[in-house]
Amino acid sequence: MSQNKQTNRFHNWKNTKFAGMAVTLSILVLVIAVVLNMIVSRLDFSWDISPNKQYSLSSTTEKYLDQLDSEGKTVDFYILTTKESLENDMSSLTLYRALEAYDAHKSINLIWVDPDTDNDTMEKINSDNAFTLSTGDMVFICDNVKKRVPGSSMYTVYTDDDGNTTGEDFKGENLITGTIKGVAENRTPTVYFLSGHGEKSLDSYTKFTTNLTNYNYAAKELNLSETDSVPDDAALVLVAAPSKDITDAEAEKLNAYLDNGGNISLLMSPNGGAFAYTNLEAIMKDYGFYMDYDRVSETNSNYHISGDKYTIQCELNELDDDSEATDLTSSLLNQGLYTFMPESRSFRYNDEGGKYTIAPLITTYD
Repeated sequence: MSQNKQTNRFHNWKNTKFAGMAVTLSILVLVIAVVLNMIVSRLDFSWDISPNKQYSLSSTTEKYLDQLDSEGKTVDFYILTTKESLENDMSSLTLYRALEAYDAHKSINLIWVDPDTDNDTMEKINSDNAFTLSTGDMVFICDNVKKRVPGSSMYTVYTDDDGNTTGEDFKGENLITGTIKGVAENRTPTVYFLSGHGEKSLDSYTKFTTNLTNYNYAAKELNLSETDSVPDDAALVLVAAPSKDITDAEAEKLNAYLDNGGNISLLMSPNGGAFAYTNLEAIMKDYGFYMDYDRVSETNSNYHISGDKYTIQCELNELDDDSEATDLTSSLLNQGLYTFMPESRSFRYNDEGGKYTIAPLITTYD
């Protein structure tokens, strides 16, 4: 059987943050997935665990923890489960041994928390309700800087077409050490929402910004007319449905940021204005993308919102087995989500240089 499905696992708990969502707009689904993948790809730390090292930390992690020990830094590391339940679970033995290795360092204060009974500790670590916490999650605190890692992200489990487990990868060390580094050094990558051109504001993306907080990223607005450059902590500049073009000076600042390895996401909804997005189109052209001035509609009334042919019902796609694209949708499948694509226009791209990996994330009906 081919290994064509993968899921995240920690013990037998599942991440339930989407369970209550009945309907979602595809634009938000894709923004969340793309943004998080962009941000993770820019982090400047990486640790790998080979099979013969699966019960010990890598030399890179050990070296970094030794550095924190020598600096006298202390990171409170809360794990929301009991030690006994994890210790006796053979399927999570790799994680348990890794936690023991972290706890051996004086800079790491490992604290086991029973989320069902220890209400005082749960209130202490999430008094502002910034996080959506589940059993198995981890919270890291250092000098009032606080970050969360979902327990469901510790393992990637591979299954065949019949649902049988064919293998798994432990990826917890990368996530745990990276988060320790984030709180110890007070590093919070930020998604900046461009403003000043009629864009959608942060208030329009409450679900998105909540998810950013849960994954240890900040969200702020950015008016380039009031600053000399894109801030250094920018992981992404998000341009959400502008109703007018950016200025030449703003384009120069954005291009300087992009030339230095920055990321941009352009959500270009159609509007009735009789003008061209000259500067934004120039940025797209640099990457081989071209925007049409049109609106995409659905002619079958069964596949759009009642009375609104421009809000189209779609399907989330699963990547083909041999696709080289980054998986952005598998964790959203089979959750009973109804996905809609509102107010869309068409785009074209020129891939003569073979720069892109193209894969469908969502599709309309035939």
